Amino acid sequence: MKIIIIYLIAGVIFNIIGPLTKVIKREVLKLEIISIPDIIRNDKPIPKWKVILFEITLRLLILFFYPLLFLFLKIDLHRQSSSEESWEFTNSLCDYIGCVAIKCNDCGWKNSVTSDLHGLASDYKTLSYDRGYQCQKCGKFIIISNRPIDIEIDKCECGGYYSREKPLFCPKCKSKNVTAKTLFMT
Repeated sequence: MKIIIIYLIAGVIFNIIGPLTKVIKREVLKLEIISIPDIIRNDKPIPKWKVILFEITLRLLILFFYPLLFLFLKIDLHRQSSSEESWEFTNSLCDYIGCVAIKCNDCGWKNSVTSDLHGLASDYKTLSYDRGYQCQKCGKFIIISNRPIDIEIDKCECGGYYSREKPLFCPKCKSKNVTAKTLFMT
């Protein structure tokens, strides 16, 4: 019985000062405000009782489920921060999407590299993409933007050629004992 009371008290506290309190207030405010497109379309405002019912529903969900959810999130975050499991041995830049952190297990070199980023260009109409390549002679990384994959890439100033498909190696000591983890994906 004490556990249930403590659990419910935690739910009440999360309703009052928890991180979702601001989110609930913002969403309820969105329902109450009449926007210009609503006026143009002659949409009627949402009845106050529906807004109140929506807020009560969200608060009850937080009351009953957020302490449990918070506990699971806390355990998961602790597990992620205390382990090095997210670093994995890698073969090539083609194995990753987004921005990748690479580290050499022999000399300790670390850097972040663009593997494959995509999104909308500044005109918001055309697709933009960046792809990372590594010189197979000196190890230098470059980013090529908005270029079809089948077009040949110029050689590096050292005379080597760039590749996304070849195994990654450390540009400092040339070791292939490198691990990588995705920093963010697009």
